[in-house]
Amino acid sequence: MCNHIKKYKDIPDGFYDAVLKRESLGKTEFGNSVAMPHPNITLTNETFVCVCILKRPIQWDEQMVQIIFLISIENRRNKQLQPFYGITSKLVSNKQYINEMIKKKDFQVLQNLLQRIEDDMEDENNG
Repeated sequence: MCNHIKKYKDIPDGFYDAVLKRESLGKTEFGNSVAMPHPNITLTNETFVCVCILKRPIQWDEQMVQIIFLISIENRRNKQLQPFYGITSKLVSNKQYINEMIKKKDFQVLQNLLQRIEDDMEDENNG
């Protein structure tokens, strides 16, 4: 995944090693067939997520994983990341959303789910 990201993003040479370091420090599997690996320190100039949906689940650490969200949080100050964390949390904890992503393996499905979550959160805040 790190090599794939290099085709689209300027990531430092130590990015892969930082992801492995974080994996050695603790689990990044979240249940629900999801793992969210990330570097142990902030290394990139922008926040991004690379998503991989596997054909078949694999043993990650203690759990089976089929969707991997490789996340990098930007190293700048004053990051407005609360909405990102809220939306991501609601996505990965919803078994129906995860099953839909696994079944359809389509980027548009992910975009639609993220938009649905964002709309629901706005309705909760306005209602």
